[in-house]
Amino acid sequence: YHTRDLAAVFYREDTFRPDRILYVVGAEQKLHFEQLRGVLKRMGDPMADRIEHVPFGLILAKNPESGKWEKFSSRGGNAIFLDEVLDEAVANVRKIIAEKNPDLENADAIAEQVGVSAIVFNDLKNSRIKDVKFDWEQMLNFDGETGPYVQFAVARLSGILRNAGALDDAGHVTLDDTGIDWELLEDAEQVLLTMLEFGPAVQRAADQNEPSVITNLMIQLAGDIHSYLRDHNVIRAEGDLRTARIALVVAARNLIRTGLGLLGVAAPDRM
Repeated sequence: YHTRDLAAVFYREDTFRPDRILYVVGAEQKLHFEQLRGVLKRMGDPMADRIEHVPFGLILAKNPESGKWEKFSSRGGNAIFLDEVLDEAVANVRKIIAEKNPDLENADAIAEQVGVSAIVFNDLKNSRIKDVKFDWEQMLNFDGETGPYVQFAVARLSGILRNAGALDDAGHVTLDDTGIDWELLEDAEQVLLTMLEFGPAVQRAADQNEPSVITNLMIQLAGDIHSYLRDHNVIRAEGDLRTARIALVVAARNLIRTGLGLLGVAAPDRM
């Protein structure tokens, strides 16, 4: 393994001249990468200071007999192949859609987006070094700290914009945001403060190789905008207040869509 990785480092050094090489490999391989870096240092290769091991925890499954969380293992008989996991997630979301929104257009495509994204989001929502508990019920919950919960925020905001006439059939915002009285959004302080954290959060995530920073911010923003909409109606507001609140909805929708995009998570406009 070391000779292979050394050859790969030399190839990447000559071909790409990288500033950083990130190895996203399980935490149990820590010694391997310390040794790789040690060999490069002995050789005087500057890449020794540019390779970074980005460790992550284990994927755990609950043992139905003992009730304990255990590592997925072929030897233990509880291993699941990725294609089976994705198919099962999509099938479960199809059932939820059939119960909650049976008339949804493009239901199969949306089930695919939500199901796959739920797995990705579940893997990224906690610090990467922590073990991930693989729990179907929790992962697909539309009311918890999950991918579907954040995705539903985008769909809800998109629905408000459609009803307000601020979103065309192609999903493009049609609001003219010139001359908006932003002081009318004083009651949206919590939402706005959370939105201001987006830039610093992306920077921290990049510096620390930690996507959960973005994931947690998306959960917080989704919760803040849901709370705001419970007490502040957008469609029935009038005049400048209505326009300002629509602009807030546009901004929150754009930010959540951008954050989910950075995580590789889809953001459907209908769910």
